[in-house]
Amino acid sequence: CDSDIKKVENKIRFNKKIEIKGRGGTSFIPVFKYIENELKNKIDLLIYGTDLYGDFPKESPKYNVVWLVPNDSDKNVPFGKILILKEEK
Repeated sequence: CDSDIKKVENKIRFNKKIEIKGRGGTSFIPVFKYIENELKNKIDLLIYGTDLYGDFPKESPKYNVVWLVPNDSDKNVPFGKILILKEEK
């Protein structure tokens, strides 16, 4: 998702390459709206891979959120926890 949802994959296999679509102009809101409208918020956890440059929802959801960010991110989030993805050396 960047400014809207491009594709939904319900199952992702381990080691499957995921094609990145979009870039720039990010809004996190469409993903949270999709989960609310289509899944009725019936999830336990959302893991969101991002650089944290985007528009956040005004309210935190009723499920846990982990923001998976690159190791050079210095941004904060209004809700959830940040998990830093470090480069392998």
